[in-house]
Amino acid sequence: MESDDTLADLERRADLGGEIATVTVLFADLGGFSTYAEKRSPSEVVTLLNRYFGIAVPAILEHGGLPTQLAGDAVMAVFGAPRAQADHAARACRAARAILDRSERLAAGSPPGPRFHVGVNSGPALVGNIGSEEYRNFTAIGDTINLASRLQDVAKPGEIVVGPET
Repeated sequence: MESDDTLADLERRADLGGEIATVTVLFADLGGFSTYAEKRSPSEVVTLLNRYFGIAVPAILEHGGLPTQLAGDAVMAVFGAPRAQADHAARACRAARAILDRSERLAAGSPPGPRFHVGVNSGPALVGNIGSEEYRNFTAIGDTINLASRLQDVAKPGEIVVGPET
């Protein structure tokens, strides 16, 4: 625990709900993954996903982001929360570039593998825990996140599409 965290701050962060903060959100999804997975066993698919996430998650963490979801073949990360970062947008863009650069070797294999396509967007979001008393997840909610997801959808494999506020 860092010295600027009080017990009350930590307890508040664990509660359901959250606070509005300015953040940058990164979505990275493996383009062509469904077609790739159709021809492979579930264990091969999981091995592949672990290799890709083994590249993406460290890149996010190294640049100060917080992975909040691993959903299928996609990862969502928040920069600028739960701790504010003045340079959250730059951090997210550097992480996005690192994800593409580091995963290129996997994608260039024989046969070729899927490639990440990435969306990055900045703006206000409610950041905090959602769920129930039994299970909760730290995440970010709002139009900023929805736009980041849509930007990732329009990015081609190997591309990063960045929102206007980023």
